[in-house]
Amino acid sequence: MSELMQRLQADATGALKRRDGLALQALRLVISQAKNLRIERGRELTDADVMSVLQKAIKTRRESVEQFRKGQREDLASKEEGEIALLEGYLPRPLTEAELTILVEDVVREVGASGKKDLGRVMKEIQARAPGRVDNRLASRIASEKLA
Repeated sequence: MSELMQRLQADATGALKRRDGLALQALRLVISQAKNLRIERGRELTDADVMSVLQKAIKTRRESVEQFRKGQREDLASKEEGEIALLEGYLPRPLTEAELTILVEDVVREVGASGKKDLGRVMKEIQARAPGRVDNRLASRIASEKLA
């Protein structure tokens, strides 16, 4: 079992003992999604796999916050934001825009990318060099500008 998965499970046990319902609910859902992925893949998950599950959970919650705000349900939006803050604590610090720009420039130069047709190769290499730390939307925008 990956170290990140063990940490999630230990923190869920701690949340249960503290009677922290918000943390417990968020952690149990992520653990469940990770276990389902393990069954689907038929192998133990790596930390990168678990980070991917966390990122998807955070993305889903961000979309929920938008919908709750549109529906004027600030109580539910703030609950989702609390879960986002909790789950983000398990991910490595994301790269800043300046750091990401430097990484994109390095990758474009090293891969020998010359145009938009190479965007997929560049993005794949960026994600391999900084797993769990890249905002893909921002990286794609920066890479597209560099390859234009």
